Amino acid sequence: MEAFRPATRNSEEERTAQITEENEILQDMIERSGLRSPLHRDKRRIACSLPSDHMSEEELQAKNGPVEHWNLNEPMTPGKFRSMPEDLQDLYLKRLQEQIFGKAFHP
Repeated sequence: MEAFRPATRNSEEERTAQITEENEILQDMIERSGLRSPLHRDKRRIACSLPSDHMSEEELQAKNGPVEHWNLNEPMTPGKFRSMPEDLQDLYLKRLQEQIFGKAFHP
């Protein structure tokens, strides 16, 4: 039975050399098998085009529709309030309640 020998510098160097050799073998296998990711196989990147890239300015405007702006930090008329979507109406009322009653008030 062999006696226990503490690790020496030589055995550590041998282990490092063995790991390095194993890594080189693995890299060689990966390169030969083509298991690298597609971005590494071909350095060119393929651009993705969207249908909106080929639309004219008039087609984009017709698709998007008019843009509406609401400032929720300022008072507004009842007509303007009713023209807002329901989620913005709720947010506007909650902000008003917080300004008047403070943050502690939650209906």
